[in-house]
Amino acid sequence: MIQPSTATSPSPALRVNMTETPSDLIDAAYDRYVRGNGQRKSIEVWKFNRQIPKAAAGKLLRIQASSPFLLRWTSDEWQQAIDTRSRSTAVGIDFVDIPLPAQKALLRFAFLWVEEDRWEGGDYKIEVQALTAEQVRRVA
Repeated sequence: MIQPSTATSPSPALRVNMTETPSDLIDAAYDRYVRGNGQRKSIEVWKFNRQIPKAAAGKLLRIQASSPFLLRWTSDEWQQAIDTRSRSTAVGIDFVDIPLPAQKALLRFAFLWVEEDRWEGGDYKIEVQALTAEQVRRVA
């Protein structure tokens, strides 16, 4: 049979930890997520195993892959193209961030695999959807 605990209050060590500032508090993270205004930039992520067909205008589009790449992209049907080199992370993910236009558009992009000097073959596309009047008011 399990005996009920006779302790009615936390141990002295636990009591001390409950009244002091946490020793593992990371000031920058606390400022961002607790003290901050709670607003974070809205990011939409595209990757080969999550090829989104649509994204809201005004968001940040993050395109990810597992090796370095050059992203050639356009929002005007290849009349003008922009080449953006991916940035590498410590966890083996390369990415490019593209600020999506504020109005309806079709974003097209293609991958050049830098280490192999090889184009992926074919374009990918995302339909940028215009914001509703309510969404515009929230952003403003």
